[in-house]
Amino acid sequence: MLAGLPTCARLELFGHARWRVEDSLRVGECLRKAFMAVCGEFGRLPSEISGHEGKKPAQGHRHAYFLPDDEDWDGLIDHAIIFLPGGMTLSVQRSLEALRFLRPLQVSLRLQGMGMPEDFAALTSLCGPSAVWTSFTPYLHPWYQKKHGVFGPVDQLKREIELAQEFPPVQHIKELEGVGVRGRVLRVRDFCRVRTNTRPNIPDFMGTLWQVTFSQSVAGPLSFGRDSHFGLGLFRAGYARGRN
Repeated sequence: MLAGLPTCARLELFGHARWRVEDSLRVGECLRKAFMAVCGEFGRLPSEISGHEGKKPAQGHRHAYFLPDDEDWDGLIDHAIIFLPGGMTLSVQRSLEALRFLRPLQVSLRLQGMGMPEDFAALTSLCGPSAVWTSFTPYLHPWYQKKHGVFGPVDQLKREIELAQEFPPVQHIKELEGVGVRGRVLRVRDFCRVRTNTRPNIPDFMGTLWQVTFSQSVAGPLSFGRDSHFGLGLFRAGYARGRN
């Protein structure tokens, strides 16, 4: 991480169009496209924003995450976090200040601030901290399962957490039937889970929902699995509000 640079920006979404939590992937994908367009106006598009190094995908998960948020738990996306683990350069910060619209979604944007994730902990449960984290959107495992269910979703989620090398040991993982938002229980089938350019042969089209308990409190954002940079596999601090 570049010392002294913010890693997290929080945006408010407003306007006539309101998008549901189930549309998180669509909102995240549109936010990335809009931000890339603005960044391009300020010079060369850095790999930490595009997620590509030349024609190849960037290695690891140090590039930007575009994470929709439902601050008041009413089932509608009202905010978003752009998280850049390696730090936001001055050019990226200027681009954030110039980001105003998600035109395809008829949504306006207002930058609320930039800083570290802990600076936003009082505003959003996406930043934690907590020892318990619950799925906000479905986790789509990134690797193929082996025969007879070996290396299934729970094993892959554990493996991703281990590979990150920044979390304490996992004490418990429990699969959930659904997650709750004001009067509704959302299940994986309710969510958009396919990006516009998704290739047909991928390990997981369905997805699963989880509650992960660590041995000690950790800070967010936490996002794992396929399309985790676009709003899938996103976790919120605390326990599930739906049936499990």
